[in-house]
Amino acid sequence: MWTYLIKRFFAMIPALFLSVLLAFLLSEASPTDPVEGILHSERGDKIQNNSPASEAQQYQMLRHKFGLDLPTFYFSVSSASQSDTLYKVYKSTHRNALARLSDQYGNWTFISNYYRSLCQLEYLLNTTPPDSQNSNELISAKQNLQALFSAWKKEEINYQFTALEKDLSPLPNLYKPLKAAEKEYGKVLTQASPSNKYLPCLHWYGFRNRFHHWLVNLCRGNFGESFVERRPVANILRECIPWTLLLNGISIVLAFLIAIPTGVFLAGKRKKYGNNIISIVLFLLYSLPVFWMATLLIIFFGGGDFLNWFPSSGINDLGNEAPLLNKILNIAWHLVLPVFCMTYGSFAFISKQMQSAMEFTQKQDYIKTAKAKGLGPGSITWKHGFKNALLPMITLSASILPALISGSVVVESIFSYPGIGQKGYNAVLNQDYPVIFSLLILTAVLTMFGNLIADILYVISNPRINFKQRSTLE
Repeated sequence: MWTYLIKRFFAMIPALFLSVLLAFLLSEASPTDPVEGILHSERGDKIQNNSPASEAQQYQMLRHKFGLDLPTFYFSVSSASQSDTLYKVYKSTHRNALARLSDQYGNWTFISNYYRSLCQLEYLLNTTPPDSQNSNELISAKQNLQALFSAWKKEEINYQFTALEKDLSPLPNLYKPLKAAEKEYGKVLTQASPSNKYLPCLHWYGFRNRFHHWLVNLCRGNFGESFVERRPVANILRECIPWTLLLNGISIVLAFLIAIPTGVFLAGKRKKYGNNIISIVLFLLYSLPVFWMATLLIIFFGGGDFLNWFPSSGINDLGNEAPLLNKILNIAWHLVLPVFCMTYGSFAFISKQMQSAMEFTQKQDYIKTAKAKGLGPGSITWKHGFKNALLPMITLSASILPALISGSVVVESIFSYPGIGQKGYNAVLNQDYPVIFSLLILTAVLTMFGNLIADILYVISNPRINFKQRSTLE
């Protein structure tokens, strides 16, 4: 058995690697610039009077901190017109415009000279002190220059150059670098090699790339830093995971403890009138939306319009000095409503699954043989039928571990429960990608281990299962 399980574990590693790669590619494809989002939030809090030069320096420092100044992967395949160092341009709008220019004209050497001349003009603009005579011209010139950085169409670039000439004509120290930038752009047009975009080119970067940096940190347990909370994601998960395990663990145990005997009972009373009533009740429970049930519980029992029996949100911190028993009772009191919301749907589903499995088992020949031997109903049900009916339940339990993360998003958000579900929901709203993709990877890992645990439970519940023979069939 252990040899088979070890083989299954190593067979899952490629799938896990693909999940990690998918999470990385999704994070790279995110439409927003995380560094710009961080600077924007800080600018609103405490960095309101910084100069453009200092903001650019902070931008580059944060890009280096998050590894965004490295190439994306170990290699890249592009046309010969594209540069292998384009990733070093730290602003995404600039990179997009340069990539368009390279694809259009195919002469990166002249395009990079043109871009450097614009950067020199930007530096001079930012370091020129405004006065009563040129303040309006400088503001207009900075706006037009930023538009020029993002432009790649010939008509648009010419329009921005004309606007800049009008703004900077009274400023000779800035007008000369502007004409130099125009001259470099003219070389881009005259020295165009558009055929280069049809020539493939392989760029090799080695291990110094974002994916390798991200993968090594992931193997070390470093999930990166939250863009919103500005602290390690591992610390955030370490705080949230115990609360989610507590909520989901209690609800899963309760659901199975109640649902399995209920399913066995229903399977033994198939022709009874009460069975139909219980089945209808289970169907209704399974059909009730969790958010609707949670809202009703808060209204009727959580201090809404009726009773105030249970707290409707959060977990109160009683402090370290409070007795342990008081802490346990306080947590249990806060968990009553969330646990009920997490349990009733699972209970209804598992009960019907157990009923179907038992009904299928009761039709097998070995059950008929046991009845022919004169065994009692209890012995037939629990000693012969129940063990075989457990196999579908074990298959169902393989999805429990990943459900610990994804299954409690709605409940935790409604009850303001400090678990992974609420943290993931807030991360999606705030575009906190390190937290989002860390949860994605954690879900993939839990799915893999859930399948392994299910294989072990197969053997424990039915020793006749031969993994060696099963692996040969696979």
